[in-house]
Amino acid sequence: VTVLEDNNRRQMVVMPDYIAMEVAWGRIKSVLKWINTNRAEDRVNAISSAKWMGAPALVLASIGGCLELMTLLLQLGANINTRDCRGLT
Repeated sequence: VTVLEDNNRRQMVVMPDYIAMEVAWGRIKSVLKWINTNRAEDRVNAISSAKWMGAPALVLASIGGCLELMTLLLQLGANINTRDCRGLT
């Protein structure tokens, strides 16, 4: 098996804890405002702090059962293969 490395990786963005809570609670307006504040960063694929186990925004939204937010994150380009600190997707 050959594994090709992605050389176009961006630096991982760590979201503030208050944004991680907003994602988990499905507060779409707050999350979208934070994502759109700095489009130069890949905030849609941001991970939470170690306190939140380094979970990507998409994972936090799924844990919270926030289907609408999950859909929006995917439409904005969230990577479904992003892993948390334990290597889980």
